[in-house]
Amino acid sequence: MLNPWKVKIQQSTKILLCLAALFFPFSVAAANTALALALISGLFSSLLWHGVIKLWQAYRPLTFAIIGYLILVLLGVSWSLDKHYGLEVAGHLWLWLLLPLILMALQEKQWRSRFLISLSIGLSLHLLACVFQKLGLVNIIAGGSSTADATGYIGHISFGIVYSVWAGWLLHYGWFKHGWKRVIVWLLSLWSFAMIFSAQGRSGYMAATAVLILVFWKHLISGHDWKRMLFTLSAGALLAIIVILGPGKERIAQTIDGIQAAGQGDLRHVEARWIIWLGAIEIWKEHPVFGVGTGGYPEAAKIIKKQHPQLDDRNIYGHIHNIYLQSLVRWGPVGMIMICALFWFWLRTGSRQPWSDHSNALIELSAIALIIHGMSSVSLEEHFATIFAIFSLAVGLSSSRKAEPSSL
Repeated sequence: MLNPWKVKIQQSTKILLCLAALFFPFSVAAANTALALALISGLFSSLLWHGVIKLWQAYRPLTFAIIGYLILVLLGVSWSLDKHYGLEVAGHLWLWLLLPLILMALQEKQWRSRFLISLSIGLSLHLLACVFQKLGLVNIIAGGSSTADATGYIGHISFGIVYSVWAGWLLHYGWFKHGWKRVIVWLLSLWSFAMIFSAQGRSGYMAATAVLILVFWKHLISGHDWKRMLFTLSAGALLAIIVILGPGKERIAQTIDGIQAAGQGDLRHVEARWIIWLGAIEIWKEHPVFGVGTGGYPEAAKIIKKQHPQLDDRNIYGHIHNIYLQSLVRWGPVGMIMICALFWFWLRTGSRQPWSDHSNALIELSAIALIIHGMSSVSLEEHFATIFAIFSLAVGLSSSRKAEPSSL
C-alpha cells in the first residue's frame, strides 16, 4: 500500500498533466512548465520509473525504435557541423520522458477521460480563437499564422496534424455516444476538419484525408457488407471531388505547376520547399555515409548554396521540411531506416489495438498523421506536433490491455 504522501504526489502529477493539456494550444511556456513539474513529481512518486518498466515490458519493439531514434539524435551531435545547434536539438528530447509518465499516470479510465476532456476544451477554445483571427477580431502572432491562414497560436505547420488527429478521434468517439452527445462531438469534429481545409497547408489536407479514410474504414467498411462498402466509397469519392474543386483547388494547381516547372528545369517557378529538398539531396551526396550530424544542416546548406548558384535565390537555412530527407541528411541511410522503423512500429502497435476502447484509436490515428505530415515537415521536432503525438501515443497505450493498472 502506498504512503499517503506518495498518493498525493501522484494525484498532483495527474492534475499537472491535465493542466498542461488545457494550456497546450495557447502557451508553450505554461504547457512546458506544467509538464516539467509533472515529470519532477512523477519522478518522486515513482510513476515515471514504473512507466518506463511498463513500456519496456509491454511494447518492446516500439521501445527499441524510440530508444534507437533518441540515441541517434544524441550521437549525431558528436559529428555535427554545428554542435551548438545540435545540442539545442537534443535538448528537446526531454519531451519523450512524457511517454512513460502519461502511460502510467492515465491507466485509470477516469483520469484518461479527464485528460482528454482538458485537451478537448483547450483545442475547442483555440479553434474559437482561430475563428476570431479569421474575422480579424484578434491579432495572433505565430509561425505562419495570419488572417488568411487562421491557425492560431499553434501556427501554420503543426495545425493540420494536431487537429486532424483530434477531429478523427472525435469522429470515432462519436460512434460510442448517442443523442445530443454524439451531435456535439461530431459537430466539433466537423468544425475541426473545416478549419483545416480553410487553412493553406496541403500537409493538413493530406493528414486530415488519411485520418478520415482510416476512421471510415474502421467503422463503415471493414467487416461490413458490400452495400455499405459501396455507399461509403462513393461518399468518400464525392468528398474528394469537393475538396479538389473547392478549398484544395488552388494548392493542387500550384503543385502541378511546380512539377511541370521542375521537369523543364525551371527552378524559378518551383516552390521553395522543393528547392530545399533538391539542396538536401546535394548535401547528402557530399556526406553519404554518416550525414552532417544532428543540427548540421544549416551550416551544410550555406556551403551547398555556394557550390550550386541556382539554389542561391531561395532560403534553405532553416530545416528540410521533410523528416525522411532530414534523417538521411543528418545521419545517412541509418537515419532514414531509423525514422521509418519508428513510424512503422508506431503504426503496427496501433493497428493491433482494438478500437473498442475510444482511446486506443489515438495510436493508429497519430501514426498515420505523422507519416503523412513527415513528407512535408520535420514533425518530430515541431513543438506542438511532437507533444501532441506523444500525448496521443501515451494515452492510447495507457488504455491498452497490455497496460493494465498495477500496484506501485
